[in-house]
Amino acid sequence: LGPIFKLRFAPFTPYMVSLADPEATSLVYKTEGLVPQRHLFPAWSLYRQQRNWPMATSNTNDYDEWKKSRACLGDFLMQMQNIPSWLNRIDNVAQDVIDRIENEAKSNGRVTVTTLTKAFALEAVSSLVFGKRMGCLSANYKQPIEPSAQAFIDAVDGFFDTTQQLHVIPTEVSTAIYPFLPAYQKHVKHCDYIFDLGYKMMLEKINTKDTAESDLLTMFLNRPELTENEAISLAIDVLFAGVDTTGNTLLWTMYCLATAPNALEIQEKLRDEINHAMQGKSKFDSLALGQLSYLRACVKETLRLFPSATPNQRYLGENVNLLGYDVPMGTSILMATYTMSHDPDIFKQPQVFNPDRWLRMDNHDKALRLKQAHATLPFGIGARSCVGRRLAETE
Repeated sequence: LGPIFKLRFAPFTPYMVSLADPEATSLVYKTEGLVPQRHLFPAWSLYRQQRNWPMATSNTNDYDEWKKSRACLGDFLMQMQNIPSWLNRIDNVAQDVIDRIENEAKSNGRVTVTTLTKAFALEAVSSLVFGKRMGCLSANYKQPIEPSAQAFIDAVDGFFDTTQQLHVIPTEVSTAIYPFLPAYQKHVKHCDYIFDLGYKMMLEKINTKDTAESDLLTMFLNRPELTENEAISLAIDVLFAGVDTTGNTLLWTMYCLATAPNALEIQEKLRDEINHAMQGKSKFDSLALGQLSYLRACVKETLRLFPSATPNQRYLGENVNLLGYDVPMGTSILMATYTMSHDPDIFKQPQVFNPDRWLRMDNHDKALRLKQAHATLPFGIGARSCVGRRLAETE
């Protein structure tokens, strides 16, 4: 259909514009105001309204609410100096995953990794959010998951599944019908389980007088500008954002490393870089993490091929001419990052997994680099970019 076209999902809904041009995409982001406006999920909003949970950052376009929540998250998640405090917890979970893979491979000759990657993400992020692991995995692959941990995994999976089912309903349809929909009823059940867990964790910290800021929930509870419910909502937002995205990206990275045409060469280069960075140490530290440029390139190339969220969406902050078309302020723009990331005019041999493409920074390619930068934006860009980017990259 070309780099720009308009579409709508039903006759009574407004038109949206699909955009698959990096330069035009950069213009869209330049129209953003103090709070970039984006599509909100009616099911999320309705649930939090019904249960009196604040919207936090994930589902609000209100400036004051967004700014307060974003500032609290940014103080922990966007500061480079906080990375060392994350590493030990993440590394402990990662070591359990490695030991489990080795044990299962020796016993069965094969390993099922589809559940392991999500379990890793959930264990890692819960240790940072709540200060404790959920019991989703151990080094012993024969050890079953704790029932409460399995229920939590099912609730997170169910939350995203029902979100997708409800997302096909046009936003113009009144949410008054939602309570009668089986998908929304299941959505409420899953959300209740997750938020009840957050409330339980908060009570534990209050009752034990745990005031050391060793995890996100405690840090939020210690912020005078946040109510207890706002602290829980922010903690749950981080949990939601950090499970599926990280787990799926890790799974696709493993797939790419195994199936690339020159997979053995890539694996050897990656192994050499990690061994050099570790220098015989048994645990990762921030110094070693800073030396893994090829590993970062592998992850970036994976996200180009298999972005965790697509398309990026924004409402235009002003009238803009996009590729010769005058598009009015307030129009919903769908930036087709998957299409751009697989465009041969932007990326040479786009279907090939080639981490080296992100390491060659020739001066004469500056224009192409700028185009590529706006073609693949797995963490977004600007004021509303992913606040958990540093955490995700560290994991």
